[in-house]
Amino acid sequence: MRFGKNVGQRGFTLTELMVALFAGMILIAASYATFIAQNRSYVAQEGVSEVNTQSNIAFSMIANDIKMAGFGTSDSMNEHPVNGLTAPVTFTDSTTGTDTVTIVAGYRLIGTLGTPGWSLTEDADGDGNNDTVPFNLNTIRIYNAGGNLTLAANDAISIDGIQFTTVNSVTVVDADEWDVGIDDPTASPYPILDITGDLVPDNGGGRPVYLVENVTYSVNADGELLRTDTKNTSVPVVAENVEDLQFGYAVDSDEDGALDDVDASGVFDQGDFVYAVADPSTIGAVRVNVLARTGQQDPNQQGQGHLPDAIENRDHDETATDGFKRRWWQSTVKVRND
Repeated sequence: MRFGKNVGQRGFTLTELMVALFAGMILIAASYATFIAQNRSYVAQEGVSEVNTQSNIAFSMIANDIKMAGFGTSDSMNEHPVNGLTAPVTFTDSTTGTDTVTIVAGYRLIGTLGTPGWSLTEDADGDGNNDTVPFNLNTIRIYNAGGNLTLAANDAISIDGIQFTTVNSVTVVDADEWDVGIDDPTASPYPILDITGDLVPDNGGGRPVYLVENVTYSVNADGELLRTDTKNTSVPVVAENVEDLQFGYAVDSDEDGALDDVDASGVFDQGDFVYAVADPSTIGAVRVNVLARTGQQDPNQQGQGHLPDAIENRDHDETATDGFKRRWWQSTVKVRND
């Protein structure tokens, strides 16, 4: 048997194969380098987005809670303290670490107001049905009560955000109704909405009852911003990678409705915030600062990241550099219920 000869056809030489392989390796290496660069950029941007979002939410929570300070409390917290606190805003200031702040207010709606047996009086809307919780009651009924909240003796509550009182007893009537004994009897009639005439407040028609409690913001050793309140058994983490939490305070020491001109500049300005307050009940505004950083350093920013020189009365080492990206939030919040 004869085999034909393929004239003019040949394979690749070893040199050609090596050149092609080398060129392919260069392309692969270039593609990998591009992928690594893009991945690092994505991770860095994701970190920036996360720190911006998370720290902004935390900052807004603190600001909103401060705006509520004093809501539902007694006109005289010295006479009627809440969990031992006699001012809507109290704090611990630090020049070497993070600050803490505690705020007292009626933050949580725990139900709507009624009476035991729904013994209502008066016909406020003229529909022929009594629809008013009478005044001078020593026991009230809370309807739609509870959820995951347990009310107990010595808890502080506010009826309609107007009347502050302390609980002395709680009797569970059924799953969503409590009879609550209070230290101070109802000070005025409270109308409810009862269109059906079944002596039960329509949805949203009863006067609200709030739990008056204190919440505290602090930062632990792991850089977690915590919000703890009177009833929480666990400590919720509001934000991570928080490097500083600082507050400045403006006061109305003579209670004339105007914040003190501490630096005697003739106008209220940045120099009028202080860090020691003899009477916390005179605090009229709070300057809030939250400094947060990304969870990981950006390799492309090594040596460019650094802390601010100072935040309020706490100095930082601005010479220390790293690769973290940071976000500093600051705003002044008026204490509406001071």
